[in-house]
Amino acid sequence: MIVVRPPPKPKSAPRAAKMSDSSLTQCALKFAAAVANPWSDLAIGACLPIEPARRSQKVTSFLRFNAQVGTNGFGFIYVAPCLANNVPCVFYTDSTYAGTMNSAGTFGSNIFISGGIKFTGVSQANNNSPYSTSALGTLASDTANDPSVMGRIVSVGVKATYVGTTLNESGLITCYVSPEHNDISSLSYAQLQTLSETSNRSLTRAPCVLVAIPSSPDEGLYDRSTIISASNAAVANTQPIAAAYPWSDTPLINGGTNNYLGQTPMVIAFTGVAGSTVFVEYIQHSEFIGKTVEAVSTPSDNDIVGYNKVAAATNKAYAIHAAKPNNGWSKAFMSGLKEVWEDIKPVAKTAAIGALTAILL
Repeated sequence: MIVVRPPPKPKSAPRAAKMSDSSLTQCALKFAAAVANPWSDLAIGACLPIEPARRSQKVTSFLRFNAQVGTNGFGFIYVAPCLANNVPCVFYTDSTYAGTMNSAGTFGSNIFISGGIKFTGVSQANNNSPYSTSALGTLASDTANDPSVMGRIVSVGVKATYVGTTLNESGLITCYVSPEHNDISSLSYAQLQTLSETSNRSLTRAPCVLVAIPSSPDEGLYDRSTIISASNAAVANTQPIAAAYPWSDTPLINGGTNNYLGQTPMVIAFTGVAGSTVFVEYIQHSEFIGKTVEAVSTPSDNDIVGYNKVAAATNKAYAIHAAKPNNGWSKAFMSGLKEVWEDIKPVAKTAAIGALTAILL
């Protein structure tokens, strides 16, 4: 007798990993997304997964503008990450800028000549944060008034893309973030090229991307103004500016009487045909707490393991991106993430990295 056996059931395909499989909190995953691609929809609502993990208002602020190559074939964009909407977060050149790329006295001249007077051809711009310095902090002498809002920066992204003519598509674009958030406005172009995290690529339509996060949990505190003011006791009016620039332990420049501005730990420098245009997109993810934002606050998580993994991956990504700039920032970050997450359980690692890769890359 012939026995006809039913065909074997096909093996079910392995279940696709989901973010919910990860042992990392949602806040840590959002944080990773805000580093891998700050412009991604997944990054909206990002928070820092470190204490104080209070309910907070999650804000995405941005700025778009054109920078240009100056008359001597050189231009730059200095970035001073900022929580306020009434002080500048970027300084950039236009076509009238007369600096040269090899002059430490020009590129490293700190943007301002003195007393708040900028070099000819250097402009500044603010992001569209919902809060001004008056909401974020008060004068150190005005102890009767407490700030109604305190904030911290989750991540900052700056993307610069050449948008000039194909005929004038030439030159070099150089990108650098100080991992320790040191002020780099005093560096010459030649000095910038000696730093291992500096990336260079041809000035083409492929964008240069800079991303920065708090360099330590200390920079993730909600109110560092008292700390910063104490280290600058001889400088007047530091508390409100410190509240606006939480990554600046010392004021950078005197933009006028009692008007100190924050440090610039990020820069994009470019050479090319005079007048050529670079389109710049600035984006910043921040958290705010305080009595005026309670109604619009949402939960946050404390996940120091996740924070440390993302921070370590970011530092690795700077070197990877410098070595292979044409691969792009997101791929450099994901490569760093795979290296530092080797000790996370396989399901969680696959879930987190797989989900981020599918959405961001």
